[in-house]
This record gives sequence, C-alpha cells and structure tokens, in this order.
Amino acid sequence: MEAFGIYILKVTALITVFFLAYHFFLRKETFFNANRGYLIAGLFTSALLPLISYTKIIWVERTPIASITYADGTSQIQMAVPVPADTGFQIDYHYLFSILYSIGIVLFCIRFLSEYRSLRKILDKPKAVTHNKFHFIDTEKVQSPFSFFNYIVYNSKLLQQDELSDIIEHEKIHSRQKHSLDMMIAQVFCIFFWFNPIMWIYKKAIAQNLEFIADAEATKVVNDIKAYQKTLVKVTMQTQCIAITNHFYQSLIKKRIVMLNTNQSRKRNLWKYLIILPLLAFFILQFQVKILAQEKQTTATLQPNNAPYTPGDDVTVIVDKNTSDEQLKKNVELLKNEYGVTLKYSKVKRNKAGEIIRIKIEYKDKEGNTGITQTESDEPINPIRFIKKTDRNGKIKIGFNSEAKQQPYARNGKTRISTTIKDESTDEQSESDTSFGDYISNFISPPSPPSPPSPPSPPSGPGSAPVPPVAPAAPVAPGVKSSSSSVIIKNGKVTTVSRNGNTVYLNGNEILNADDLKIDTKEITRKALEDARIAIEKARPEIDRARVEALKSQELAMKDHEIAMRAHEEAMKGLERAMKSQEIAQKEREKAMKAREAAMKDRAKALESARKDREKAMKEREKAMKERERELRDNE
Repeated sequence: MEAFGIYILKVTALITVFFLAYHFFLRKETFFNANRGYLIAGLFTSALLPLISYTKIIWVERTPIASITYADGTSQIQMAVPVPADTGFQIDYHYLFSILYSIGIVLFCIRFLSEYRSLRKILDKPKAVTHNKFHFIDTEKVQSPFSFFNYIVYNSKLLQQDELSDIIEHEKIHSRQKHSLDMMIAQVFCIFFWFNPIMWIYKKAIAQNLEFIADAEATKVVNDIKAYQKTLVKVTMQTQCIAITNHFYQSLIKKRIVMLNTNQSRKRNLWKYLIILPLLAFFILQFQVKILAQEKQTTATLQPNNAPYTPGDDVTVIVDKNTSDEQLKKNVELLKNEYGVTLKYSKVKRNKAGEIIRIKIEYKDKEGNTGITQTESDEPINPIRFIKKTDRNGKIKIGFNSEAKQQPYARNGKTRISTTIKDESTDEQSESDTSFGDYISNFISPPSPPSPPSPPSPPSGPGSAPVPPVAPAAPVAPGVKSSSSSVIIKNGKVTTVSRNGNTVYLNGNEILNADDLKIDTKEITRKALEDARIAIEKARPEIDRARVEALKSQELAMKDHEIAMRAHEEAMKGLERAMKSQEIAQKEREKAMKAREAAMKDRAKALESARKDREKAMKEREKAMKERERELRDNE
C-alpha cells in the first residue's frame, strides 16, 4: 500500500509540472493541435514514468572482517529494555487514507455513470438524422448544443438558421477530430486523482484548448466571422452541461473571442515544448534511479566436498522471510548442540507466498542470559540475527539485531517489534559502555562471493618501481584468543566461518589467503611490473605515432569547425534580415488592413447616404405625383 501511495504522489507531481509548463509557456500560443498532443501526452507520461526505474551499480571496497576494536579498552554490556504493555487502540493512518481514497473513487465513478446515463437518454430516444457519418439530433431536451463522438445534439427552436449553421460546423470539427476521446481520458484521470485540484484545472485546460481548435477550424468555412462571434455570446448564456461532452460554450467567451482575433504564433516559439524535458530528466535522476552497492572481493576460492569447522566463541544465526519450518528446527538443534544456547520459535505466521510475516524468538544460554524479540507486520519480515560474541575481556555479548531501522519497541499500523534482553553474567557496568543497539550495528553482514583480483596498473615511466616493504603483522590485543572463530548460521546450515578475523569458509567453499597458499607476492608483483614496463617500451612508438595522428585530426576538426561556425553566422545574419523583412511586411499588411477597414467604413457611409438620398428623392417624387394628380382632378 505504501508503494502505491508513493506512485500516486509521483503521478500527482508530474501532472502539476506538465500543467505549470503549459500555463506559463504554451497557453497563449496558437499551436492548438500541438497543445492538444502535449496535454494528452502529459497525462500518459505522468502515469507511466514513475513505473520506469534505472539501476546504478556502485563498486565499493570490501570491508575486512576483523574483531571489533575498542578505543578506550572498555567492554560493552547489554541494555535491559522492558516490553511495554499494549497501549490499546491506535489509528492506522495508511489504512484510513486508503479507505478515504477508495470512497472518493467510488463516488466519482457513480457521478460519471449518472452523467453517462443522462447522456444516453438524450441520444437514444429521439430519432437521429444521419448525414456523412454524423448523427444529428434536434430535441427540445437540451438548451445548448453539444457533440459526443459522431452525435451532434441541438435545439433548433432556440436558434436562427444562420446561427444553427455556424454551430453545426463547429460541432462537426469536434466530432471529426474525436475530441470526445480527450474528454473521456481527462475524466478518467479526474476520477483516480480526485483529490488533486490541479487535475480538475488540467481537464478544464484540455476542454478550453479543444474549443480553440474548433473555433479556428470553423472560422475557415463560416461566411461571417462577426456573426459567428455573436453566436458565441448568445449560446454561452445557456447553462446546461454534461461533463463528458464537447459543448459549444465550454470555454470562457472572452478568451475564445480573443483567440479568434489573435495572430498566428511564430514557429520559432515551438522551442517552448522542450522546456518539459529537463524537468522530466531531473525527476528521473532524483526519484527513479536505484543505487546498488557491490563489494569487490580479492580472495581466491577452492571447492572441497566437505569443509569442517570448529565451533568458536562467536556465532550468528540468521532468520529471514524465506526460512522454512525445517530450517528453523535445524537452527535450534545446531545452536543447542554446539553452543549450548536454547533458541525457541513461536507464533510463526506466513502469507500466501509462504513468507514469514510474524514470528516470536526467545533464547536462553548456560550463563542465564535470556531475551525475546517479536515481529508482526502485513509485509514479510526483515532478516533477524541472533548474535553471541565474547569480547576481549571474556564477557559475553548476546542478543538480537534486525536489518530494519527500528526502535527497541515501535508500533506502526499493524507492525510491532519488541526486544527484551536480560544479562545475569556480570554485576558490573562500565560508564563508557555504549548501547546494545550500537554494539549490534558494528557486526558485518556475510560477504558476497569473491570476484577475480584486478590486474596491476602499468608504471607511469620506464624502470621498475621499488617494491614496498612488507607491513608487520598487527599485535594481538590482550585477552583475545589466538584461535578465536566466528560462525554464521542461516537456514539450518553453516554459511560462513572466520578465524582470527579472516574468512576461511564461505557457502561451501574454503577461502585460502596468501599465507595459506605460500605465494611469494613480492616476486609476483616485481615480475608483473617488469612485464608491464617492457610492454610499455614496445608500444611507445605506436603511442607516439597515434598521438601525432590525433593532433593532426584535431587540427583538421578545428578548421572544419571554424568553417561551419562562419557558415552558421552567415545563416543567422540572413535569418535576421528575413525576420526584419517579414516584420516590415507585417506592418505594411496591418496598415493596408487598417486602410481597407477605413475604406469599408467610408463605403458604408456613402451607401447609407445614397440610400437616404434615394429615399428622399422617392418621397419627393411621390409628393410630386400626388400634386399632379390633384391638378388633374382640379382641371377636370
């Protein structure tokens, strides 16, 4: 559940990044179709990118296995940590948030299905008229026109014929370009990310951009753009709305009219779509790179059939999620027979995959030391180590250690980990002793299988390098047995045996060091350095020749680069001149448009004046005709 929560947060963050980049850089551009692709691609990228991760392997030097050295010569003792009683009911916030999230999804799914049902009632009952793959529905059930895929719904009684024609052209663009699919995708994301207000604004931006596309295409075929804008204002006054359809009035009317009268954006502004790329790269490097550390090994191994061992003073028993009941039993038998420690496992619970999710472990040794650890969780347990160690002063250090980062007692949802340690072997304590948790953390995990040794680096110049003196052996600390050994038991088997700080047995393989093999490392090193020096002397002419050729190639490349730079500068100057010419032409065009508008206004005024003069002449003519008729009647 925690992993799913992290995924939801990452998707939410990416959706926010895509929207902010659109709002600040792309919203006012007239690349409407490109904006449509950007917005839809942003949703799918936000959903898929958190699922992609990159693993980076870092090789580190192997930490030597040796006894623990104390700076002040004092020993460490166990801390008695009592197990507190159950404190009662506690809130599991992960479980609470998951329930709230699920309730939100269910409610918005119900809302979506209700709107779809209302839409089907409108589309199914009236008889549709099909023409050129478009289904036209004229019904009084709607107040404002809309389209849903190939269905175009309107109320002809509320519109004049020319207004209806403009609206149908607009809705045909929505249907032809499948804008309803964009709205369905946005609606699905709103359902799953209902808690994110940016997602609802994102959906509104998608709908608004689709209206810009339809307006831009419709104005290419309508007869009167001003009449089309008046139709926008008229239809916008209606209030009926179904969220998953494309409405004629969906966007703010002011923005749509402004976009209709905005000049086309310059193509050089297309670089703004690349702004999102460095942001996505930053997201991947920060959150999608998993670092895996690997140890370098330098020891050689042999494969004997049986590698006997002798029980020593130190022993480690490891229990992980995959340890079987049979292996737990073998751990108990081996620890009791060889080391006199009674280990007891109880309350073992496994999930469907057979992994341990709950276990209680108790121990008791011959000296009367006792302890208990219990782990319970919905997830598989982390490896638990039982460790018994004799320090330099002969005192026994015994207890548990888990790889999980935890306090001696902690509750987190359904997870509970508790540890109690009782030590009756000594009555004295040292003021410089550290905590038991710090002591356990100094233990080293079993080493990985060794890899072949790295070859020596060649010397930087001719001549043999002086052989470094052999370092003297470290003195044995007082109180430490020269034959002390450490054994690690996992899954009922001895996996690692160390003597005097050196690993001598690992996963069925005997580890031999240089002293065991009786290898003259000094002579091997001297011979390797001499061979490397001879190889370098033989290769020196080829190296010098390659260096000369590389310098020549570099000079030629620099000349070609200079020529290319000059050509680029000329091209940039030509581009600047072309841009200036284009700006001048644009200004002239604007002046011509203004002059044309002024001429059109003058023409309209002249036509209006002529019409008035004509009407006046007609009235005078009618008056003269009436006077003539009156004179004729008087003469008669």
